[in-house]
Amino acid sequence: MKILFPKVVCLMLGVACLPAVAVAQSYLPLPETSAPVYRPVSSYYAQDGATGSSLINHVGEPPMAEAEADADAIPSPSDNEVAMPSPAMPYGESVVKGGCGKGCGSHGCLRGLYGGHGCWYGGARVLWLDREEGDNVYLSVFDTAIDVGLLSTDSASMDWTTGGELTIGRYIKCGRCALEVTYWGLDPDFERASALDPNDIGTAPNLITAFDFTTLNYDDGVNPVGSINDWFDGARVHRVTRDWDFNNLELDFVHHSCCGTLCGHGKCGGCRRYNISTSFGVRYFNFDERFIFDADDADTTFDGAIEEVRYDIDVENQLLGLQLGCRSDYYHNECLGLHARTKVGVYGNRIDHRSFIGGSNGAAVVGAGPNAGRAFDVNSDKTDFAMLAELDLGAIYRLSCP
Repeated sequence: MKILFPKVVCLMLGVACLPAVAVAQSYLPLPETSAPVYRPVSSYYAQDGATGSSLINHVGEPPMAEAEADADAIPSPSDNEVAMPSPAMPYGESVVKGGCGKGCGSHGCLRGLYGGHGCWYGGARVLWLDREEGDNVYLSVFDTAIDVGLLSTDSASMDWTTGGELTIGRYIKCGRCALEVTYWGLDPDFERASALDPNDIGTAPNLITAFDFTTLNYDDGVNPVGSINDWFDGARVHRVTRDWDFNNLELDFVHHSCCGTLCGHGKCGGCRRYNISTSFGVRYFNFDERFIFDADDADTTFDGAIEEVRYDIDVENQLLGLQLGCRSDYYHNECLGLHARTKVGVYGNRIDHRSFIGGSNGAAVVGAGPNAGRAFDVNSDKTDFAMLAELDLGAIYRLSCP
């Protein structure tokens, strides 16, 4: 390309300048002649080499031998109807003459990303994600060994989980750019763990909680009103449950470029071994997390009975803002490739929070202090500044080549 490109530019400049030269000749001073000189379209023009005169010294058709030689030297456009790799084609695609479909403009030149003609492309990926845990918090201990934790928040931490991603895009500017919509989501299975009191039923249990709920009073409708700690402490079983949900939606303007040698010449038409793309767009990210700590002081079965109490926290983050991204692709062959992508953005984060302590008979009530008499069923929201970064490593295999 580095050798051919200047020749193409020179050829284009030459074609553009020919009419200007022909017009400029008419403004040159002409010597007196006995008759007007006409320049029919079919005339053969030449300049007098001896005098340098711009007069036409021959009118008529050019020599047949020269015309035939020139005709043989010019190749037919049909002789060169081949697909050539695009310097800006993403993901190793190839340029195809004849446009990329109706509605793409007069300069369309692409095939769809996963096969077939068109300016639209799409793809699906499988995601595998883990979450780094925060500080571990103990929930349950024995009253005889309170320094030994039996149950904690890490007892029900999120495992590696799979999700899905769907991308749909449309090329613009002959494949150098694209408008792209991406959605991905993960819905991990909830995690649950329990701690049982080692004593037999009928003896005093010694399973207690590490939380201090003594200022919260609870009425289950049967037993005398007392501190909700009476239900958590001395319980037959403690249980922790955690659940998560991730959803992500992006609209990006993507600019593609590529470099390197071709990595194949098969049915895919050849592709560039290295591709680089940058992006700028809008992103919405939603993360919902729930935590439930249950206790049952009558038996080891959670069935919604009045003797069961819980500490329930649900927090949802909704981020909306602008992001920048960069992606690199390496293709081992026409269909198999590896990629690395990073994104970073600035967002407004709306945080919705709910905390509840109580049971099937309602929320516990604050017994003392400035909030005395208020039910512990708290709802709050806040909007704050947040940053979000993403590092994505993966592999691509094109099931069908264009």
